[in-house]
Amino acid sequence: MREKPMKPKFKFTDGNMKNKLGTSIEPVFQPPDANMTYADNFTSYCSKEEYLDYYEVLSEIFIKGDLKGKGADKKGKASLEDKQFMSKWLYRSEPLVQTNLSMLHNEGGKLSRGEGQKANASAFHEELSQQKQLFMEKSGLNSIHYSYLEYIFIIFGNYCSKFNKPDALRVAWYKAKEAGISMSEKMCNSYLYVLTNNPSMLSGTVPEAGSILSDLLKGNETSVGNTKEDILCEVATYHDLLYKPTDRSTKLRVSSLVAIGDAAAAEELLNDFASGPSGDSVKLRTYLPILKSYCDSNLCDKAFCLFSRMQRSPQAHLEPENYVLLLSTLAQNGYFRDDNKAPHLTNAKGLGYNYNSGPMLFDEFVKHMAEDVLEISATSAKRLYNSFVESSKDLMHEEAKVLPTMALLESNVSRAMDNELIAGRTIIDSSTARCPRSNATLRLLKLNKIQRERLHEGLIDVSADAYHEFNKKRNVTREESKIACEKLREFSNWMNEREQKPFTAVVDGANVAYFGQNFHEGRFNYHQIEFLVKALESIHEHALVVLPSKYTQDSFHVNLGGWRKQKMDKKERAVLKRLEKNGQLYVTPAGFLDDYYWMLASISDQKNSSNSTSFAVSAEQAAKEGRFPGARPMVLSNDLMRDHRLELFDPRLFRRWTASHIVNYDFTAFVNDECIDADIGFSTPDFFSKEIQGNPTENGTAWHFPVTEWTENNERLVIRLPRTNPK
Repeated sequence: MREKPMKPKFKFTDGNMKNKLGTSIEPVFQPPDANMTYADNFTSYCSKEEYLDYYEVLSEIFIKGDLKGKGADKKGKASLEDKQFMSKWLYRSEPLVQTNLSMLHNEGGKLSRGEGQKANASAFHEELSQQKQLFMEKSGLNSIHYSYLEYIFIIFGNYCSKFNKPDALRVAWYKAKEAGISMSEKMCNSYLYVLTNNPSMLSGTVPEAGSILSDLLKGNETSVGNTKEDILCEVATYHDLLYKPTDRSTKLRVSSLVAIGDAAAAEELLNDFASGPSGDSVKLRTYLPILKSYCDSNLCDKAFCLFSRMQRSPQAHLEPENYVLLLSTLAQNGYFRDDNKAPHLTNAKGLGYNYNSGPMLFDEFVKHMAEDVLEISATSAKRLYNSFVESSKDLMHEEAKVLPTMALLESNVSRAMDNELIAGRTIIDSSTARCPRSNATLRLLKLNKIQRERLHEGLIDVSADAYHEFNKKRNVTREESKIACEKLREFSNWMNEREQKPFTAVVDGANVAYFGQNFHEGRFNYHQIEFLVKALESIHEHALVVLPSKYTQDSFHVNLGGWRKQKMDKKERAVLKRLEKNGQLYVTPAGFLDDYYWMLASISDQKNSSNSTSFAVSAEQAAKEGRFPGARPMVLSNDLMRDHRLELFDPRLFRRWTASHIVNYDFTAFVNDECIDADIGFSTPDFFSKEIQGNPTENGTAWHFPVTEWTENNERLVIRLPRTNPK
């Protein structure tokens, strides 16, 4: 713990100072010497460091704050005499009286609701009142002084919230208890907010005020260093005794119970909260301490049951690491073996699963996981690998061993034996989509009809936010931004209502025109757009060019190594006229982002022109016509679309869309209308999807997990559990 000099950080004035005219000015409160007020012994509230944080905040309030209370003078301030009298107790670093608030330690657990909650609140108010009376008798403070104290503790919480002073607030909490302060709900929430932003607050070192002497009399060995009180739980329990429990306060009490090793009581507390009117508000953070405790203790039945409940909870948005936590715990304990060594989950079938152990249980669980998670981390991948090595090394290749913390999981591309348990890193063949370890073939997972419709509506919804952000300098309001949705829906209707030949390709016009033009004579090149359209026609694709209205003007500014003005010449205007004449140009309105238009065009059903039939290209059709197989329309763009709003809207849909529809291009940049090299290259859409998927093999399902940090060579974590007892 860092040491601070026992010296205040304030510059104080003499109480008898005079102004330039020689008139005495109002005396200023001077904090006492910290060396004199801190008692460096076992009866102290806190460590030196904690006390100095508290001392500084309190001094700031005394010097700069106008203390309000029932006895304030006409200016609304406490007198210097009042401040000095109160400061004797406020600056003490050790308790004056013992704190007797027994209800704060009601097993840290279940509290009654309804009429029972009202009775609890009434009883706790009585405890606070008795504590207040004891404190006032011992301290000599009157009701006026006490009203100042109540105000000080409110300001203290606000100050610590603003400047992040958890150590200072921690000491203030113990003094507030000692004084029997009755906090408002807002004040409780302020204290909870500050303390929860500091993880070290979960276990305190501050003793119960006044309990030291009684513990010594009972023969208990107690000191600042070994007393561990859960301050967060106390504040949360204080809140829940007087007010309706919240997810935050429940989470803190749950964490406290888990910290002392009573996860069962923590789950009972959670059940009680969940059965109340705010039950649907339980978040992931409230469940996790219990789940982790069950997994650490290998209580697999309890962990599995709790996890299933978390999956059904509307506010518990599960992360990949949560799935891996349970999955690795089950694997480590042998639940996925297919022999007589495998234990059985007693509650799996009651929770909707068809199996309670073995490879089929693994398949069922990971299938649910794949619906919720796209990829896992390298740490999670190694955790899963190690968990199978620990329980099933006898079923794995002979070199399998538990990897230490810093070791990397190496790739293995050798073919596994049919009865071998596969768990490890491998490289998928980019030309065949085949896994060398399991011999499974990965698939390209495309958007289905429902997903296309959801993506379609999602694009329209998020376009308003994008329009608002794009037009910030014009002070466009949220309400005015709704026009973006209207315009995009107009485009959608146009795509569906037109009866001409359906579009099988959509060109990001601006992206193509800027491509490779960052040189001295470079410009926004319309001839490149026409060149790409003709190249697509040569492979039997009918293209729509989406272009912002800015680039249809006679002059406009371009950013090519710096901003400059470009004037459209006759040849360039002719390109646009030819596209327009052929019905292959759509100009997006000024101030609207064109990417939403070409994205939406790629998932449009084009109902009239397609007669509501799919115009995707099969592998056979592609081979016959010299086209790319896959979804249509494809999007021709080199836009990387990093951090796109749609990805935030639904990462899975966005990933499936990019994998199925995006085609990159490459050609030699034009110089004005001159084409130096007529060759053009296209990169086809992904051959297989970068998301969790299971595929059949001769001996069980092989599951492939994309790993965030494994960005090269199409690497995956592959797991296949052999069926030694086929069912």
